[in-house]
Amino acid sequence: LKAIPYEMRVLIYIVAMYELPVTMGTLLSMLERAILERVMQGKTRSELIIDIEFLIKKNYILLEKENKTDKESNIQDSTIIKLQDEYLKEAVGKLILKKDKIMSHKSISDHLCLFYIGNVEYKEMVARHLLMAEQNMSAISYYIEIARQRYENGLIEKAAIIYELIITSLGSIDSREKEQINREVLIQLGSIKLLIGDYTGAENCFIRVKTEKSDIVTKIKILKKIGEINHKKGMHEKAIEYFDKAILEAKENELDTTVDEISTHKISVLISMSRFDEVRELINGILLSGSLNDTLRMKIYNLSGLMNFYENDLEKAIDNFNLSLEFATRNNDLQGMLTAESNIGLITSQKSKFDEAIKWYLKVIKLIESKSDILAKANTLQNLGSCYLRMGKLNDTLRCYEESYNIFQILDKPNQTESALFNLGLVHLE
Repeated sequence: LKAIPYEMRVLIYIVAMYELPVTMGTLLSMLERAILERVMQGKTRSELIIDIEFLIKKNYILLEKENKTDKESNIQDSTIIKLQDEYLKEAVGKLILKKDKIMSHKSISDHLCLFYIGNVEYKEMVARHLLMAEQNMSAISYYIEIARQRYENGLIEKAAIIYELIITSLGSIDSREKEQINREVLIQLGSIKLLIGDYTGAENCFIRVKTEKSDIVTKIKILKKIGEINHKKGMHEKAIEYFDKAILEAKENELDTTVDEISTHKISVLISMSRFDEVRELINGILLSGSLNDTLRMKIYNLSGLMNFYENDLEKAIDNFNLSLEFATRNNDLQGMLTAESNIGLITSQKSKFDEAIKWYLKVIKLIESKSDILAKANTLQNLGSCYLRMGKLNDTLRCYEESYNIFQILDKPNQTESALFNLGLVHLE
């Protein structure tokens, strides 16, 4: 490599770094960009082709296919070019100046933006090259969009990886936007960790969020999230303490809707503690408040149904879950619909109405598949399998349990995997 001209090393570096099959036309397009004119010494297209042919002759780069119909060269624009050896990628990187690496990655990202930006995978390539081109804020903008898309498609753990990368990348940025982005990303990452059961990781994220005195909304959000974490960890009194702090902040700032929304989280904890008199008092207060909207009604009826369930009043529980489903359907709230339908399935199963429960669980699975939430699908398959088992439909039971077991394994969920294996064992005993 040291024996060839410097600009040829840059050319090899671009071939090495480009993550897609690179055609002659693509390579020339990137080489001709103004950003590389200084490195390429203002060479013409014909001269660049001569350089490429030299590198092919010397076996630095190879042709995937060769066409000899081009008048100017034996290489057409559509000809695929690749590295002769992957070891060249590391070697050539050591022989290129940092500033020229930066220019090369900027050239690659510009090209990808022009031709491939519609696909999320290509967006990730653009972001990677922008990071290597030290265009960190531009890269972060792409990564935020990628993380959002992954989250919406149910790929929440992949979204978490992107958010962690953003936080790392922010460390080298000096920008007024940095703190705001850092706050938003930490909250998103903490929320995902809370969803996947990493409560320590979630709490660490929320504790790291720095809020300004004027940012009351973020402060309330953090208090609420830490309350949720403590609820998940079974630390109910501590959870109530944080929810009360959040409610107090919201009241002092006359955020009535926020007060009621946080109160629904407190109600959930109180139900777990069987403090039903306090639950009724809070629910009645919310129902009488002027800030009640359909989303809040949906949550309140769902919580009322849960309380009825724990009090063994199954008929009343069904009525409240149906009301919750009505408001969720009216607002096309998929998560609300999933929660209500799952709970109705649970109650009908408890009442030994297995045919009816199965219909509800199949509706839930159909909704889940539209959200691509495969963990929720696995949990619902376990419930569905339980119904089939109690009806003596062992083949259907086995199908549900095996599918959920495979999902738990793929998602690396050891507790759920163990439980699914136990259930499979029960089926085989039958």
